[in-house]
This record gives sequence, C-alpha cells and structure tokens, in this order.
Amino acid sequence: MFWWYMFWVMVGYTIARGDQTELVRKLETGSVSDPDAYVHGMYVARGAYGLTHGAWIEVSKMPWTMAHDREHARRACGLYLDLTYKRLKDRLKREPSFADVYAGYRFGVTGYVRMGGRISSTPAKFQKKMQDYLVPYQRFTK
Repeated sequence: MFWWYMFWVMVGYTIARGDQTELVRKLETGSVSDPDAYVHGMYVARGAYGLTHGAWIEVSKMPWTMAHDREHARRACGLYLDLTYKRLKDRLKREPSFADVYAGYRFGVTGYVRMGGRISSTPAKFQKKMQDYLVPYQRFTK
C-alpha cells in the first residue's frame, strides 16, 4: 500500500501536463469563488477538479475528503486523466484528443463510448463548454 502512495506522490503530478490539469480545473469550477471547497451538483464530485468518489479511489489511497486539497486533487486529476486516456485509446481504437479525454473524465469512459465516442454526440451544454474553453486553449498552444 505504501509503494502505491509513493508512486502517486512522485509520478502523479507529471503524468498529465500541468496545463491540462489546470484546464480541467477551469472546466469543472471556472466561475466558482472557492473551487477547493466546491461540491458538484447531483453526481457529488468534490474539489476544484471535480473528482467523483469512484475516480478518486481508482487513483488514490487517501480519504476522499482530500479532494478538497488542491495539491492532492491535482495529482489525482493527472493520474485519472492518464488512466482515462489509456482506456479510451483501447476502447475507441484510435488516439484520443484532449477533448475526448475530458469527455471520458466527465462522463466516464463507458458513458462516453456509449455516446458514440464523439464530442458531437455529447449534450449541447457540454459541447458549448468545450467550445468556450478548448478553442482558445488550442489556439494558444499551437
């Protein structure tokens, strides 16, 4: 158990680039005054990165209450983005874009694959959010 925690602490932050975890934070809690204390709507995800209990226990042995700690949550977000990327690559049989990975993060890999594995098949509200945040992000990084 200790080795897993050490792996999580040492590698978790570097798996997903800091700009991607920051983008997830903005997508999840962009306009919230205190994102670290935030509890997201019906699906009850916690913290600035919107991690659900199921996502948290897949990548961390820490208590779920630590999702309100920005540093721990950022590491968990990085690990979960990496895990989601690998699962989507296997399930979609193609290289997933960051938009695909975030949709898998938001809806779960199985949920996103059931939607057809395309951003165009996600809810309109989600597509709008992706346009508002990802289009400027993609222009900035090219």
